[in-house]
Amino acid sequence: MIFRSTEPEPGEAKPKKINRLDTGLVGLAVLVYLLILTGDYFLPVKSPLWLAAALILLVGGIGLKLAQRQRVSLLGTKRWLRTNWPVLILLLALLVGGLLRYQTLQTNPGAPDPTAQAFASEARTIINTSNWQPKSYVQPPLYLFLGSVLVELNFFQQASAGKIATPEEVTNQTILDYLSYVNLLLGLITIILVYAAAGRWWQSRTAGALAAGLLGLSWLAYQVTPGPAPQLLAAALAAASFYLMTFTGGKVWWPLFWAGLLAGLATGAAYGAMLVLVPLLGIGLSRAGKGFRGQAAGLALAGWLLGWTAACPGWLLSLNRFVEGVIAVKPAPAEALNGYFKQFFSYDLGLMAVLFVSLAALALRRGEWPRLWPLLAVPLLYFGVLNFTGPVHPARLSLVTPWLAVAGAGPLAWLVNWIEGRLPGRLKGRDWTGAAASLAILAVILVVSILGRRLV
Repeated sequence: MIFRSTEPEPGEAKPKKINRLDTGLVGLAVLVYLLILTGDYFLPVKSPLWLAAALILLVGGIGLKLAQRQRVSLLGTKRWLRTNWPVLILLLALLVGGLLRYQTLQTNPGAPDPTAQAFASEARTIINTSNWQPKSYVQPPLYLFLGSVLVELNFFQQASAGKIATPEEVTNQTILDYLSYVNLLLGLITIILVYAAAGRWWQSRTAGALAAGLLGLSWLAYQVTPGPAPQLLAAALAAASFYLMTFTGGKVWWPLFWAGLLAGLATGAAYGAMLVLVPLLGIGLSRAGKGFRGQAAGLALAGWLLGWTAACPGWLLSLNRFVEGVIAVKPAPAEALNGYFKQFFSYDLGLMAVLFVSLAALALRRGEWPRLWPLLAVPLLYFGVLNFTGPVHPARLSLVTPWLAVAGAGPLAWLVNWIEGRLPGRLKGRDWTGAAASLAILAVILVVSILGRRLV
């Protein structure tokens, strides 16, 4: 019997050695998947910190892998940090925004809320009866469908650990706990989308950093994290829609279809997101080249209709029930206007000040009208809608916080440039001056909001 040598023949390529970093990343990815799917039931000590630790290691390992491929040096890293400080402010906004949202979950779980319990019960009923038709269309159903998906996910998680045998055993509070963490994730995703959209819309990374900071610090954006808040899902989808709108111009109008699709999905989460059609059509008609405006508007509307139908097929499949649900929406109480302005002044005075700054910029810099009106149209029209329909609840205002953040980021970026232009000669041209001015502005806005919560 002849045994072949394991050594490679002359001219034959040597087998590649197993890369330990790649193997570790694959293992971490599998571990993260198992922790998400089954929880930490197969670990000796039950704690959500296992998932957090695995995610941190996975992200760090991916960063190390990218650094190896790019051959990043310490000197190059310092240079990159100096020239890309807006990214650092984005990371800071994500960190602070995440901590604020997590703290809200810990201090205000909102368990006894009867509305939240009714939402969880209906989400469980959809799975238990395999009937995805909502009981009512007073609220659009996309966020409810998300809750039902979480019911199924929780069932797989607990069933894999032998805790339960059927989806009927999933409790309301478990679904609400899952949903609160999904809300936290939606908030962080919206911060990233706002950063990207503001940077492209204002052609300024400073504006992107300021928009991310404004949204990360906004009380109206993070205080609704614990309970069911379809406005958070609608806000994330609307922010993604606006980001796609920034790619429109000249003969490039295909992004309007995808922007319309996301706007339709956002409307399927909260009816107020229908107002995104105003900037969507306005941008399509103003930025599309001559001869393409009709096609651009039609494409945007087609995308919106497709997204809306995908999120709420009931308006076609059961039109009578849908109309009955919309008619059942209660009119706003008499104190709606004062109630919402009180929410702004009492809890988010800094963001209200940013709104006034945007309106002042619109009056003083009329050349910026084409950039400001699409951003201010949604919140200003929404304030009008709130006077006529629905209850007075601060969660509803979280729908427009991304638009206010992007609108205020432009004028604040002009302020940063103005400050940089008036610095002493030895400070001009430094990479860190823009970062320092931006952080100082965000700090002032945060202090104003805190004082508003303390004094008003």
